[in-house]
Amino acid sequence: MIKPIEHPVTMDLSNRIYNNKAIIIKKNDTNSHKFMLSILDNSVPYPLTGYSAKIYIEKRDSSKVFLSCMIDDALNGKISSLLTTQSLTCAGLTTAEVTIYGTAGEILTGMSFNFIVSDVVRDDAAIESTNDFSALTEAIVKVDGWDAQFDSKYAGLEAQYATDLTLVKTQQAANVTQLNRVSNNPNSYSNGIISFIDDDARATFRTVWTPFLSANPNFKMGIAVVEDWVVAGADLTLAEIKAFQTQGHEIYSHTKSHDNITTLNIDEQFRLSQIWMQENGLLCNDILVYPGGSADIPTKNVARKYYKYALNTVALQNIVPVDNWYVNRIFFENNTLAQNKALVDACLLNNTWIVFGSHSHTLINNPTAMAQMQPLIDYITSKGIAIMPFKQASELKGNSIAIGEFTSENSIFVGMNGVPRVGVSPSKVKCLTDSDYNNMDAPITDYPFKSITTKSLSTYGDIFKGLGGIMTVYLMGDASYNYATFVPNNLNEIYTRQWRSGAWTTWTKISPTTPPIAVTGGATGGFLSNPISNFPISTVYVCSCDNGTTNTPTGFGGVYTVYRMPDDTYSYSSYKVYNSDSMYHRRWNGTTWTAWVKVSAV
Repeated sequence: MIKPIEHPVTMDLSNRIYNNKAIIIKKNDTNSHKFMLSILDNSVPYPLTGYSAKIYIEKRDSSKVFLSCMIDDALNGKISSLLTTQSLTCAGLTTAEVTIYGTAGEILTGMSFNFIVSDVVRDDAAIESTNDFSALTEAIVKVDGWDAQFDSKYAGLEAQYATDLTLVKTQQAANVTQLNRVSNNPNSYSNGIISFIDDDARATFRTVWTPFLSANPNFKMGIAVVEDWVVAGADLTLAEIKAFQTQGHEIYSHTKSHDNITTLNIDEQFRLSQIWMQENGLLCNDILVYPGGSADIPTKNVARKYYKYALNTVALQNIVPVDNWYVNRIFFENNTLAQNKALVDACLLNNTWIVFGSHSHTLINNPTAMAQMQPLIDYITSKGIAIMPFKQASELKGNSIAIGEFTSENSIFVGMNGVPRVGVSPSKVKCLTDSDYNNMDAPITDYPFKSITTKSLSTYGDIFKGLGGIMTVYLMGDASYNYATFVPNNLNEIYTRQWRSGAWTTWTKISPTTPPIAVTGGATGGFLSNPISNFPISTVYVCSCDNGTTNTPTGFGGVYTVYRMPDDTYSYSSYKVYNSDSMYHRRWNGTTWTAWVKVSAV
């Protein structure tokens, strides 16, 4: 007899589910694969004594399967279910959902999880994909058997148990209705989420974060801990860290010693840290925060062996599907409150995931950054954006499937919302059709990964110049390099913009500066009092002035030149006195011209 392949799945009934790895099973395998489920409630084993459990499966063709589960270890919440042939008759992404039945009619359904049924070479055409309610059939047969026993042996007791029998039958019939609740993507979440992580678990955490957490008991965050620093005892102790975990905060690995991971034994740094966390009951031991914030592909490959997610310090928001082993993080302490509020607005607009980072030992020396903590949290809350610790948020904004290196052509990532991202050739170029007109500000996620996309915009679609033109979008492997160019119709000009923090920046002109404009006839009167806004951007404006022109530096005529830059803090003007070598400068201070300053020696 074939020993079934066991596929572990850890499920937390408080709306979280963790797959240790992608589950891929061959189509039409029979009684050879078993789900081994660990049921938790807020990370504690959920007792199942006296309960029963069923598993509902919806296949890619929308047909459904209903299977019984074995209670393997009731005290520790361990159950299993052997997959039948009908569970695996349709290749593609398949959804499973576990339901627990109590002894008094209670029904408790956990979060759904996905697995992949992979096609086979052999021809199993004779096996047709249909609905399979074997568990329901078993239950109804049992109920009918109980009826028969009462009729034949306990006729006098039937009235006594009639109510119970009716309840059992009603529960089993209701299971058929419950099958219709199995959606193809139950974890789809159509709003932004924001998470907070403080690095290092320094002693300064007690001063910076502990009072804040006491004042905001519903605010839950993550703490990245370094094993050697905790053991040394100079910073947060293990007991303090465990207490934060008990309060609902999450604890992540920040490696064993926080040394430069590019020069040490990376495998040892990751592996030993995870073992230490597991031995000490730190539950989020499959989340890594890279020391130094960056990691090359070889480092990511090692992280992939031990961790489900790893975080960088690239200051960008996260768009589903994410790179599991290079999730972006923005350090709010490096921004002003206004800048962080703008990021929150972009998160709300684009349904992204922001992971804000911090260092308590930096915050304590930055009163301005500390002062924005409460206003920032209040602003996020006022916008209706959920604040969740990272691992909890990853079950809504992370991936259900992550295979391969994110930047590789040979990779598959599927977000919890069902959005796939399959690696494509970096040389892919796409020219969009008429149906893609008039969408200048479409988000970067609308374009193929690692591609160059060119689109023609009509005058209506060109919301920048109103002239129409050609826009080209460059979507690179590293999000920090994504940008677009635009050439308006009938203009010899080129503009560029970048995709930053979940939104496009403003267009900036990069084509050669317009040649100097020489004004014939000269300037008179109060021309030199004209503000900088009267002059074209990116131009050098030159004119002559006669002796009657006011606001000249000497009262004599001369040559007046205005240098108008895209950023007016760089704009200035000069004045060369007629029939002299004297030269004067002044600058635009944002609201007016400064006084003339002589810059020549004569």
